[in-house]
Amino acid sequence: MVAATLTVACGDKVAGLTQELSSGTDQECAAAAKALGKIGPPAASAAPAMLDVVVKQRRAKGPTCWTTVVDELPKLGPAATSLLLTALGDKRGEDAAHVLSSMGAAALPTLSQALADPKSADEAASTIAFLGRAGAPALTALRDARKNGRLTEKKFLACISWFKSAETAPDFAAALRSGDIEVRWMALRALEDVAAQSPDAVKALAFALQDASPEIRNHALVALSKAGPAASAAVPAVREAADRRLVSPSLARTAIARMQPR
Repeated sequence: MVAATLTVACGDKVAGLTQELSSGTDQECAAAAKALGKIGPPAASAAPAMLDVVVKQRRAKGPTCWTTVVDELPKLGPAATSLLLTALGDKRGEDAAHVLSSMGAAALPTLSQALADPKSADEAASTIAFLGRAGAPALTALRDARKNGRLTEKKFLACISWFKSAETAPDFAAALRSGDIEVRWMALRALEDVAAQSPDAVKALAFALQDASPEIRNHALVALSKAGPAASAAVPAVREAADRRLVSPSLARTAIARMQPR
């Protein structure tokens, strides 16, 4: 009997606080959001109303209650997570992404799940990219989304560029075989940044010395030169490219001098 009474009381309190989100002043709305966040999962019924505040106010001038709601909504637990997952795939996608990005790495399970749905994959990938290096654990889910056509190659590369590392070098290396020169440039720039730490990146840059575009060939040479002795395995490829006049022989000599082990 006591438990039932407490449940009803809690429900009444949540209902009242939910009402204040939309009908109260900006200050009252913020206070209600904080109170709901403090209640946590038992206040799950308020999740839709909290997201509505973000949707309505985020682009409006004046109201600031939504910034508090962004912090408090995730505290409502699984109900909030489920709501945000659904919203990523509809017209509320940008607003849901804003809430999830505020959660940092804690949002990755939800975002990885969203990558499995074609309707929400694009927005989820953008949110993961916003997380920067914290988004790296989602790499497997991103690869799966790319493999199964839920992400375009450009979207996939743009996302993983935010946490490029030796682990992502094979992804960028594969992109160097694309027929789209913009994709190859994206891959080249990412490989340049990790060549000093990644033999896979060095191998891919050596392959790029054979590219149909002279600009890409020359940039690959510069990237190998910048990597220094870490790129010594590519010296034979640089020599071959110079002999075939695919790159400037004089620039190739300079690059080789920098790439040779000291």
